[in-house]
Amino acid sequence: MTIRVLVADPNSKFRQSVRSVLAGESDLELVGEASRANEAALLGSRFPTHVAVTEIGINGCKGLDLARRLTHDCPGVRVVVVSIYPNKHLVDAAFSAGAAGYVAKECMQDDLLSAIQAVSQGHTYLSPCLNGRS
Repeated sequence: MTIRVLVADPNSKFRQSVRSVLAGESDLELVGEASRANEAALLGSRFPTHVAVTEIGINGCKGLDLARRLTHDCPGVRVVVVSIYPNKHLVDAAFSAGAAGYVAKECMQDDLLSAIQAVSQGHTYLSPCLNGRS
């Protein structure tokens, strides 16, 4: 099965980083990129999407708001949040907001593909490099 991925974040460098991780993966298809929440919700509803990848944002709210919106507006879309903040509070907040995966930005190159595959199969995912952190 080809996993259809949407990347949603206002930061073009983040979107480029995700594109580079996905490049060359035959079982993944990038269905779109969005820089705003409204655009992401529209793309997620127009194009069959399995997984949306977003960054949590500097204040911890933008990515979580987007996770809430995507899981509400686009049934079946599983959200993976990427964050530079490896603390338990934000991990818990991300999962409470509807995210199915949480990837530490420092581990993104190693973990993002595993996270996308896991959440697309109905599992949750937490970067292994976060185990034991508080």
